[in-house]
Amino acid sequence: INFPKGSLPSGHTAVEIPVKAIVAGDFTLPPNCHLVSGIYQIICPHRFNEKVTLHLHHAAVIRSEEEASHLRFYAAKCSIGPPYQFRELKDGTFVPFSESASIKLQQFSYFAIGSRKRARLQYFSQVIYKAKQLHE
Repeated sequence: INFPKGSLPSGHTAVEIPVKAIVAGDFTLPPNCHLVSGIYQIICPHRFNEKVTLHLHHAAVIRSEEEASHLRFYAAKCSIGPPYQFRELKDGTFVPFSESASIKLQQFSYFAIGSRKRARLQYFSQVIYKAKQLHE
């Protein structure tokens, strides 16, 4: 997370933002959304004065601008209980040959990266395997 100068809420010199990567849960994704990242729970009770930049890793293999155009950020509100209904966000930057994407936000919630088409996935099974190992 990148914080531009002056973005912290008024009266704050620091803000704690817990981040959890979630492998499974009570989530509802839009039709034709194929996850290419974990689901991240990012909670901060404060609204920022300016947009901050969130960077997330994904497992899609992006070899062209055309392939990048199919990727989207998805978000669900933390304040509304399960099932968490994800919606597509219009913003976000996806760069060919990069394993991360970024989006500018003023508030946090649940986030994921998905593809509108089946994407080529690289090392996704290893990500799931490593996550399972950590929780055993």
